[in-house]
Amino acid sequence: MVLSKEEKNIYNKNYFEKNKDKLKEQRKIYREKNKEQIASKVKEYAEKHKDKILEYHKTEAYRKCVRISGWKQHGIISDNFDELYNHYINCWKCELCHVELIEGDTASNRRCLDHDHKTGLFRNILCNTCNSWKTAERKPKKTKEEKKQQLQEYRDNNKKNQKIYGANRRFREKLQAFILS
Repeated sequence: MVLSKEEKNIYNKNYFEKNKDKLKEQRKIYREKNKEQIASKVKEYAEKHKDKILEYHKTEAYRKCVRISGWKQHGIISDNFDELYNHYINCWKCELCHVELIEGDTASNRRCLDHDHKTGLFRNILCNTCNSWKTAERKPKKTKEEKKQQLQEYRDNNKKNQKIYGANRRFREKLQAFILS
């Protein structure tokens, strides 16, 4: 019996889904047995395609890949990392203090992806100052009325984020206590 290309794709997808763990273990064993050979092939490829690799490192796709990999290494959990990345890239104001965000490693208003370290769930895009609660206390003191208004704006602006990214109740309670203190 001859299968069409579409039927082969469906068959392969089902096969890989059913045998996921078995195939993963086979690949692991293969990599362990052929470590040196794989390393030499990778090195050879890198030398042969050095210009292409350097060119790729300048692309937005590479930066996206590196950033998402970093998030995963830090334990951030998301159903849709592409959507989360687009939200991160297109956010230019801190979602707490509304300061303009910049790209970089050291500035106090650099963009940070805030997440719950216990659950790994995304909470907000914040400036570095707001992300680290210790330095957030150094911000200028606001009147109680300004704090209440800021809290209400925060709630209104983040209803969508709470649904999409799973912002949790404990963080909102801590934030409310911090703002009103």
